[in-house]
Amino acid sequence: MATKRDYYEILGVSRGASAEELKKAYRELALKSHPDRVAPEKKKEAEEKFKEISEAYAVLTDPQKRSLYDQYGHSGVDQKFRQEDIFRGTDFRSVFEGFGDFNGGGVFETVFGDLGFDLFGTRGRKRRRGGSAERAEERRRDVEAPLPVTLEEAFHGTQKTVGVGARTLTVTVPPGVKKGSRLRMKGEAEDGASDLYLVVEVLPHQSFRLEGGDLVTDVTATLPQAILGAELSVPTMQGNVMMRIPAGTQSGSTFRLRGKGMPELKGKGAGDELVKVNVEIPRKLSPRQKELVEELARTLES
Repeated sequence: MATKRDYYEILGVSRGASAEELKKAYRELALKSHPDRVAPEKKKEAEEKFKEISEAYAVLTDPQKRSLYDQYGHSGVDQKFRQEDIFRGTDFRSVFEGFGDFNGGGVFETVFGDLGFDLFGTRGRKRRRGGSAERAEERRRDVEAPLPVTLEEAFHGTQKTVGVGARTLTVTVPPGVKKGSRLRMKGEAEDGASDLYLVVEVLPHQSFRLEGGDLVTDVTATLPQAILGAELSVPTMQGNVMMRIPAGTQSGSTFRLRGKGMPELKGKGAGDELVKVNVEIPRKLSPRQKELVEELARTLES
């Protein structure tokens, strides 16, 4: 499957582009890519181009979809919206008022007819058995299935094999998935038409727990280490690191290792690791050790 281009790049606008700037850029590109305005041998290419810029415009002019895209990229939009839902609700009509065929939706009927919905309401509302609208309804019978992953798999990303009926599918789990993340498998439900959504379940880990994008772990310090300060070996998802605790560290104190938490789904940045220090009090002391503690106690009281 070809990698999708960046929506802002497709429209040739900045990431902070206003609604009016998006509208202007889209209109200019759409007029150039009108399938009826190119040579016959370039018609298919023009249709694909028209579909690409329309998808970019539909996402970037919808606040919810744009926010998802800015945070998570294409995966954020594709996991939440079906193809037809990406376009639904977009006001294409106002963009092309006064531009003839666009105003009537003819080009959209041609290019997007295979998606089973009508952007401009030009097809009428009656559904005939076996028609495209009915097939679209059939495609909407999406199903969900759980996808258990280990914390290591969620952190690093992996490929997993899942069973669907008598079939097995390979799904790519991107780094940074969290509990409830939905991975969309287009057309892979048992009926062969609906989409399969795999809902991520991150399994418990013996050393770490998740709090949003942060990882939380516990380490133990001896009483002298807590009193005098020390360097402790701390586990992370990428191996142990040394962390210094200051003199006088209290049991239950939490320290932050920046950037050692879960990676962001889009691949930019990561959460932190929160390290809770538990001070271990010795249960048994030798006579000499007890004597030293008592001496320490007297000096602290004086």
